[in-house]
Amino acid sequence: MRKLCYSHIIPEFCYAATYRGPHGQAAKVAFSPTGVGHTSKVQQGDREYLLCRTCEGIVNRYETTFNEQWYGATGLPEHVTGKWVSVSEIDSRAFRLFHLSILLRASVAKRCFTYVSLGKHYEEALRCFVREGVAPPDSHYPLCGFVLVDNGGRVMHEIVFGAVPKIDRANRTRAYVFAYAGCEWWFIVTDHPTPAEIKISTLLSPHGIRLGVKRFHESETRDRFLKQVRVSIRNEPDQWKGLKC
Repeated sequence: MRKLCYSHIIPEFCYAATYRGPHGQAAKVAFSPTGVGHTSKVQQGDREYLLCRTCEGIVNRYETTFNEQWYGATGLPEHVTGKWVSVSEIDSRAFRLFHLSILLRASVAKRCFTYVSLGKHYEEALRCFVREGVAPPDSHYPLCGFVLVDNGGRVMHEIVFGAVPKIDRANRTRAYVFAYAGCEWWFIVTDHPTPAEIKISTLLSPHGIRLGVKRFHESETRDRFLKQVRVSIRNEPDQWKGLKC
């Protein structure tokens, strides 16, 4: 049996902006399918013993490529205006595999992200894509993103949260919403997409990705995030002293 590495689920570089406060730590809120949250202080992103050394090396390559392109001079701007923004200088194959590797890690994790469950079929399919370095067909597992900005248009890289599960009631398609790298990411879990899901998949192409723009107060998890943090402040005032929300 291969020894497993202590692997990040969301890469540590995505947490960098959250540690810039006076105490070098962040507030983390995790949600369950019923909407119940748990808040904790963190100084490092979630990790578990997940990947063998070979797979860890494969995923690290996707992470390095994303880090260099997304946070580089031609990547996501620091300030965004308007309703849409495009990032063109990306390797779309590595970009998709980077994000899908996060979804896969969240699903197979036993301690963290327990409310993310892709099922055997989708887990095995994504495992093969990630391991072999071959992206799925463009219309399968469509991904779309919304840049999260404050009222001044500054991209909010400090917002990192685990998946909020969603269900499309019309066709029972599952989706999960994460936030990291300045964006809210919607993962649609399907390999038999509807016409609407196929349209969503066209936002990412070999020419780059087109992203919507959202103020944080419009984001999918903002209300749940704030509600749970306020509960934690009320229940544990000494632990959360100085934190206002």
